Amino acid sequence: MLGTRPDISFAVTKMAQFAANPTEDHLKHALYICHYLIGTPNYRLTYNGAAGQGLNACTDSDWASDVNTRRSTSGYFIKLAGGLISWTTKAQKTVALSSTEAEYMALSDCSRQVVWMHTLMGELGYSLKPIPICGDNQGVRADLGSHLKYSQRWSGVRAGVLLGAQGAVRRGKNRGGL
Repeated sequence: MLGTRPDISFAVTKMAQFAANPTEDHLKHALYICHYLIGTPNYRLTYNGAAGQGLNACTDSDWASDVNTRRSTSGYFIKLAGGLISWTTKAQKTVALSSTEAEYMALSDCSRQVVWMHTLMGELGYSLKPIPICGDNQGVRADLGSHLKYSQRWSGVRAGVLLGAQGAVRRGKNRGGL
């Protein structure tokens, strides 16, 4: 079901963490998910090739959302023709020191998937325009064009995003269009 109902994937994955030792609250949340499914039987993934929407991606993070480990949660989705073709939500591997750093980590994960999708589509013979990645963090937006010096750790996160994007551009130009 998680493959066809991305609207519940995060909730179900979160609930699965407590499957071995659920509390009353967990059971209430599970029932809430079931009630939601009963109320939304016609929700499904749809694709509209005539709309000309192509590929696009969005990413976000929730800074320090895990109260036990203080790790942030990252998520992204990629759409083709208006319908989801790839999505994920997961805890970040390291603790982010700021919301901007957490957003960079999420953007890095998303950009790697976008580069892979772009490469796959190129190998299948499709010439793609640049694939937009949407995000909502003002710190990342302000930083993308700046030349500030960062600590080694911060530079690595930032470099992962920028190198992923530059790799997509280079591969796209070699294939005859991005």
